[in-house]
Amino acid sequence: MDNGTYCLPEPCDVAKIWVDGGIWGTELIKPDGPYSNISYIQFMRWNAAALHEPVFPGDTICIGPPGGAYAPPAAPIPVSPNATFTTTAVPAMGTPPGTVSNCGLYYDTVTGDDCNMIAMKYSITFSQLRLMNPQINADCTNLWANTSYCVALVSGTTVTTTASSSATPTRSSSSGSTSPSPTSSTVAPPAPTQPGATSSCYEWYVAVPGDDCSKIDTQYGITFAQLRAWNPYLDSTCSNLWSDYAYCVKGA
Repeated sequence: MDNGTYCLPEPCDVAKIWVDGGIWGTELIKPDGPYSNISYIQFMRWNAAALHEPVFPGDTICIGPPGGAYAPPAAPIPVSPNATFTTTAVPAMGTPPGTVSNCGLYYDTVTGDDCNMIAMKYSITFSQLRLMNPQINADCTNLWANTSYCVALVSGTTVTTTASSSATPTRSSSSGSTSPSPTSSTVAPPAPTQPGATSSCYEWYVAVPGDDCSKIDTQYGITFAQLRAWNPYLDSTCSNLWSDYAYCVKGA
């Protein structure tokens, strides 16, 4: 075969034919045939060669579409406006800075999401969404993808806010590090954080591809134990360090 690019059909569910002599494949899909559940059009689409030649003992035919049958995605389960959440939920992804701690339900964003869609889906207002996730600005232009946002409080609780520093962290484009100003105040993380990250942090580092914990420890003069104390989601081998997430490197 010459070198080049070739299109090959996707695999299908097959059946081996055992008949006496050769027969036309369409005999197999007659009302009294073994594959009467397959229509003529389907059979010919899946077995184009059957248009021109019969099948013989030992031959195989496709009895399903190449690539497998289409399985529609499961419909999302709507959340009732009267739903109650009795325990604090655990976010599956990082949460934005300032997210309430008494969250009963999180929504994990994907690319293309917007605040109105999220608010409508969970029967809340945009104001309520912002109250639970104060990182979101008034125009919802800073909604992060692949991040857990709170969409319902633990039942019977209210949003509680804490004073936060107005210091603005800056990010280094070369190393991904952040330096707060001033250093006497805690600063908000400049990127999503892993679950459990301390809120009492004076300096953050935003991980980049290729980072590992030992590199971060060395860069900031801290121990791995300190890094894990401020970022307890990190496992003992640092195998779950996520790029583009903020890690506290100077905590209280």
